[in-house]
Amino acid sequence: MIGSASDRGDQSAQHVSSVPLIMQAKKGENRMDVAKAEKMILSEAERASLSWLKAQGSTYNGQCVEIASTYGKIAIRDSKDPDGHILVYTSDEFKAFLEGARNGEFDGLVH
Repeated sequence: MIGSASDRGDQSAQHVSSVPLIMQAKKGENRMDVAKAEKMILSEAERASLSWLKAQGSTYNGQCVEIASTYGKIAIRDSKDPDGHILVYTSDEFKAFLEGARNGEFDGLVH
């Protein structure tokens, strides 16, 4: 998993935390404690400048995710809720996710 939606319930949060793939917890810490210290956000200027993309195979009823990029960050949102939370990852995290997808690491999730 490359991210956490644990902050979704926090209505005051504009963006959800990112969990770096290579992050290692120190002795006595769990990964989620470390991840919360590494929260990635987009500035208002970055958010306003995003140009969102959808996969060509997405459905016409809006049931898909959209992806956008800004310098060093990849943003992902639910197309049904364009004003909702945005997941933010580093370019390296997203590259690792794409590599895993290309290698079939997530094929078991789709039925």
